[in-house]
Amino acid sequence: MPDVKFEDHGNKKILLIDFSNAKDSQGIVDTAEEVMRLVRSINQQRSIRGMLDLSGTPLNKVVRETMRKMSKNNGPYMKLVAFVGLGILLSPLFKVLLFVSGKSNHRVFSTRHDAFDWLVGN
Repeated sequence: MPDVKFEDHGNKKILLIDFSNAKDSQGIVDTAEEVMRLVRSINQQRSIRGMLDLSGTPLNKVVRETMRKMSKNNGPYMKLVAFVGLGILLSPLFKVLLFVSGKSNHRVFSTRHDAFDWLVGN
């Protein structure tokens, strides 16, 4: 089941959007709506460090559209965004897309540990 929560790491709060092993597209959509409400309620531009874990989640059309919608709605509020669990094939492609789109505050990682280190250290 997808989940969203703030976790303390170091002296930073990290918004963890956990879509790992999510097979229910509606659950992903519902959680994404919750994330967007939460982010808008903070209402402070470039203040949120976030991690999206997609480990084991099929990136079907619903998931891709949901990610696109979250990115558009949450973009102004996100200071840093880490993606985890894209796999060996999608990670390089996603890195290129982030580079081409100029999203220098977004990074792709293999593990949550590495993502948390980057989010806390920047």
